[in-house]
Amino acid sequence: MIRWLVASSTVEREVIEPMPRFEVLPAELEVVVQTAVPEVTLPHILADPQVDAFSGSAGAPLQPSEVARLLRAAGTTSTGKGAASSVGLRGRGSAAGGWGAYPQFNRMLHDLRRGLDLVIVFDSTTSMGPEIDVLKIRFLQLGGLVLRALPNTRIACVTYKDIDDPIPVAYTPLTNNLHEIQRFLQAVQPFGGGPDIAEAVHLGLLQATRGYAFRRDAVKVILLFGDAPPRREDLAAAIWTAQSFAALPRAFVSTVTVRSTLPLPEFQMISAQGQGEAVALMRSDHVLQELFLLVFKQVNREQAKQFLQLP
Repeated sequence: MIRWLVASSTVEREVIEPMPRFEVLPAELEVVVQTAVPEVTLPHILADPQVDAFSGSAGAPLQPSEVARLLRAAGTTSTGKGAASSVGLRGRGSAAGGWGAYPQFNRMLHDLRRGLDLVIVFDSTTSMGPEIDVLKIRFLQLGGLVLRALPNTRIACVTYKDIDDPIPVAYTPLTNNLHEIQRFLQAVQPFGGGPDIAEAVHLGLLQATRGYAFRRDAVKVILLFGDAPPRREDLAAAIWTAQSFAALPRAFVSTVTVRSTLPLPEFQMISAQGQGEAVALMRSDHVLQELFLLVFKQVNREQAKQFLQLP
């Protein structure tokens, strides 16, 4: 058995079924969510197709000038391999983990050592085959480096397709059992998505933000990657979900647009309201490494790569 989310126009609910229609799982695999996902009523603003995005607790629609401001706020994003800039290293960390020459990185490292709850959210429609292959091949290796450097880490994976696909969202527990996540990833197959470009991004974000019991003292990170924007009518929900998550202590949402030199504007707005960063990445084989580096923020990228001993 596996737990899935099934969406209607206004309500999400959790169902349990054998699921031969989405991914064919090994017979011995059982993926169970850590906490039950409550029935969720989407914001009423979704009923208005004229509203593309909103901000603030009252859900006021964003004016064109506000959208431009969000894009400017996210304008420090990177292109190419995902690095906003190259930071010249002036020294190395000590064996005890000290990074005195980099106080900002040291502060980040201090928080991460208290705990990291990381949710990786990704598109698994037809076009995402190259990135899904990278997840399958490199997750155990790179995830192992992260857990070795930051033992108090839990990771979950959430994958989404389109709203019209039979089962649009699947997910793992939030766990430090990398083999459990690896079995899930091996079952993911890139297909679906329908005739349009947009996908059910907001359903993936809903599961990532509401489906897990995050630790109070942990750094809480959602990393979203894909090659397609949210559906137009759901962009408001996606932005609001990221904004609500970022209101938690030490929480942020960052995004990666794959096979592109520029981040998707919608991903820029999601990451801006999620207090994170938007990155564009041309090379599919770098996607997982860049995701783990985004946990440390772009300003600390080179120090993080050295700290994690990434190849």
